[in-house]
Order: sequence, then structure tokens, then C-alpha cells
Amino acid sequence: MQEAEIDKGINVCCVISDSLRWDVFVNSKPVNILKLGKVQKAHSIGNSTGTAMHGYLMNYPPIGIGKGLFVHGNPEHVPVVEGDAVVAKYKRWTELRKWMPRYFREKGYFTIWMSANPVPMRVDRELGGAYRKHFNHWGAEEYLDLPVATPQIIRDLELQVNMNLDKPIFSVTLLLDTHSPYHDGDGTTHLIDPSQPNINYEHQLRAMKYVDNVFPNFINIFSKTKRPTEFIFMSDHGENLEGRGWGHNSFRSALTFGEELFAIPFVRGRISDWSRSKVHMVKDTPHNDSGSVLNGEDPCMDEAF
Repeated sequence: MQEAEIDKGINVCCVISDSLRWDVFVNSKPVNILKLGKVQKAHSIGNSTGTAMHGYLMNYPPIGIGKGLFVHGNPEHVPVVEGDAVVAKYKRWTELRKWMPRYFREKGYFTIWMSANPVPMRVDRELGGAYRKHFNHWGAEEYLDLPVATPQIIRDLELQVNMNLDKPIFSVTLLLDTHSPYHDGDGTTHLIDPSQPNINYEHQLRAMKYVDNVFPNFINIFSKTKRPTEFIFMSDHGENLEGRGWGHNSFRSALTFGEELFAIPFVRGRISDWSRSKVHMVKDTPHNDSGSVLNGEDPCMDEAF
């Protein structure tokens, strides 16, 4: 989104799938998410949730994704000088580095955070509430005791959006289904086992298929606003699935810092005209706790930039 577009009240719905590897995303064939647009291979700016999310909320994009995650700065024309003469000019986007929850809230947006991940909660506490005080709705601690939080998060997001239809929405949701213990969609979870990398891969693959199955709920929820909405789907970082270097925790001295840990998927798309999209709810299935699907034509997706 360009900074000049903020005053138009374009919604932002960012869904982040925790620890999701690039190769798992691709091999899961996520047909619903890919209706947003083409997937780009990017690299995380951190190997764990705390560092990565702090950067993303400051509008730092994953490596390889433009100048900003949520907002580009204003364009500026840069002269190319030879001697005393300007021989050409080119346009570039300036970098906007601000705390995005505060930035959007000050622009009149209703800001939403939702996640069962305890790391942002701890960072928020130790920074004196720096996270939650700029989110109008902070959905976090209430999900800690749920074995699977995603269905409740979706229901709560729908409630918050429906209660604030008079304002544009800035929403960031961090889902834990693809983080160990992996949730395969039928209520069963599986802890990572470094001695069985193929099984770990299969468990995260099934979790990613579940995330893709429930993703149309986010589109359905924001369709109620009738506002143009920019959707972002990505991971915060990757995951090592085997050996002494397994996981993504920097406090483990044997952690391997490689492609599997940093390569992530990034998908961005915008729906500008909801009248041209068809979204309807369907009955729940074993892999769709709070399901909806896209029916008929794909939503009208515009280029984000």
C-alpha cells in the first residue's frame, strides 16, 4: 500500500503462519491463499518470532519484498547528475519506519492483534505494554489455555470487525497451527521430533493445508466491511526439522542458521470491488473448524503496488 492511500481507508488483513517453511507452503498447494496472487520466496528478518515480529510491526518487510511490509513511503524523484547537468531522474519509494499499530491507529484505523503465541505477550509485558497500548483490540492471553486457538481467533476477529464497520481495519493475526505442536485440522497436535524429520515435515504440511482450508474465513470477514482490503499471507520465519540444529530457538547453541530457517512464503493481494467476488460459508468439515470457501469467480485481486 502506498502512504498516500491510507486516507482512502483501505483495510489491511495480515495473516502470519508461525514457523512455516517455504518448501512446505509450496508443496501444500494452498489453492485458497494463492487466489490472492503469486507467491514470492522471501527471507525472514529474524529466526524467531520475537525478533521477526518486532521488525515486521516496524514496517520492515521480509528480505526481497520491497521497501515496506504494510506501507511504502511517498515517492521521490532522484536526479542523476553528470557534472553540473541533471541528465535523468528516476522515482523511488522512501522508507517508512514507524510502529505500525500506532501509525494506523493515529490514521483513524481500528487496530487488531490476535495470537496465542506467548512470545509477543512477554515482549509486550517487558516493554511496559508497548504492543497492546496501540492495538484497539489485543487478543492474546485468552487463547493460552486452548489446545487449538485458530477457530476461536477467527470467531473473535469476525466479532471485532463487525463491531467496527465504521472504521478501516488494520489486523495482524499470528496463527500457531504450523508451529510445533503442529495442528493437523482434526484437533490432533504433534510435537516436533528431531529424529524423524520426514514425519515433522508431513505434520507441518497437514497443518498448512488446514490453514489454507480456513483462510477464506478472513476474506469472508473483511467482505462485510465493503472497503477495499489488502491481504498479506506470510510466515514469520522457517524451521529446522532434524538433527542437533533442529528448531528455531537462538538459545540452543547447536541451532543451524540456514535456508530452511529463513526462507518463507509471501503472498499479497487486494480486493477492491467486493461486488465482483463471491464468498459463502459452508458447513464445517473435519479440516475446517470454522469454514468458508470461495465460490464461482475468484475475488477481483488488484496489484498491491
